[in-house]
Amino acid sequence: MKRLLLLAALAVCVVAAAQNPQGSSDNTAAPAAATATVAPPITNPSPYTVVGTPFEIWRAGQQPPAGYTLRPGDILAITVWDAPEHTVPSTIVRPDGKIAHPFLGEIVAAGKTAEQLAEDLRKGLRKEIRNPNVAVTILGFRQEAFFVMGAVARPGMYPVSQPITLQQALAWAGDRTLLADRERATLVAPDGKRTDFNPEEELKRPAGQETIKVSPGTILICHERPIQRFAILGAVQQPGIYDIPEKGRLADALALARGLA
Repeated sequence: MKRLLLLAALAVCVVAAAQNPQGSSDNTAAPAAATATVAPPITNPSPYTVVGTPFEIWRAGQQPPAGYTLRPGDILAITVWDAPEHTVPSTIVRPDGKIAHPFLGEIVAAGKTAEQLAEDLRKGLRKEIRNPNVAVTILGFRQEAFFVMGAVARPGMYPVSQPITLQQALAWAGDRTLLADRERATLVAPDGKRTDFNPEEELKRPAGQETIKVSPGTILICHERPIQRFAILGAVQQPGIYDIPEKGRLADALALARGLA
């Protein structure tokens, strides 16, 4: 701490000397020295409440990924080109995985692709129509996602249909911030199981040898480094109280205060 104060005072003295060279008749008093006062370290309680339910995003007006299988909550349109009376402009896949059709009754839709459901409808309608032309359109669907929180540029929920690497997950979230602990992160599985790991070691692994996979329904937590609260006063552009990571440098403190005045 003494070294920090000494360096701050020395920096201000250099600026003052440049403004008042020897022999100058300017008697204007030099500005007060910038000081950095250390407050007790802040203890951050964990703000994360983990739930075991996979995250999902509901999307309307977009096409799902190839091979998407229907699930409860999806909204479908059934078009029968040869018989408009059998067309259903909008129907939802119920929690039991079924949809209702005015002629065929209840039909299992969950677990099938739109093409497979259209074929089932086509087979059922052959009793009523010769060679029916049936199309199933997905109007809205629920897509699984993972969640990134903590010291990242863009925390939030991101769609994913299969496991991805840590590098890919961080790319979605805009990478870690300057406050991130580069050696500490946690992955929370949908069942609540927590895995602590060193992200720096994971990111150094060759492609195909990664040990951490971010799957649908998981939470990736990028922890922050322990911080201290500094009061930066005196001849700086923006005096005030700032949070600085542990082992922060004098240059970091002055940068937060927008430099010397």
